[in-house]
Amino acid sequence: MAETGYLLTVALVTPLSSYFKRKLKLRTIFLTAIVLCITGCLMAACTLNFPMLMTARILQGAGTGIALPLMFNIILEQSPKSKIGMLMGVGGMVVAVAPALGPTVGGLVGTFMPWRWIFVILLPFLFVSLVCGLKTIHQVTPTEEAHINPLHVLCLAVGFVCFVFALDRGGSAVTAVSNGDTSATTQW
Repeated sequence: MAETGYLLTVALVTPLSSYFKRKLKLRTIFLTAIVLCITGCLMAACTLNFPMLMTARILQGAGTGIALPLMFNIILEQSPKSKIGMLMGVGGMVVAVAPALGPTVGGLVGTFMPWRWIFVILLPFLFVSLVCGLKTIHQVTPTEEAHINPLHVLCLAVGFVCFVFALDRGGSAVTAVSNGDTSATTQW
């Protein structure tokens, strides 16, 4: 459930990146993303209950949703033209490999350490990223006046939540039918 909240938040925040990039400075966006991730990691490492863990994962999801498109924007704007292809490949590789390695690393950490250490181990990487980002990110394009329609954002959020809920219910129905329980499908 916490992972669903995390991924749903990433999916909701990522489309807003164009608005953030036009309205705010890159360093401000970067700092916001890193602070959200660090706060989420600290909260998850000290969590006392599920609602606190869910809140922590939502904060991390918001930070990730801001950081992912920002990474590609920075590569495109600030890298030498001859290195853009390689750097986009490295950025894409990080994004593609993380979900594949995450469960393995999480399983190893959970086997040999308390599960909260998954979040503690991330903190040094986030702090190194913070220092490197603040030293190297420069504003190349000027900010501009940008507006966002709150109704569109609300519709996006409701649509994503309904879509995830429908997938969950559909998956439950398929599982029930495959197990021979047809009474579960009439609950729809």
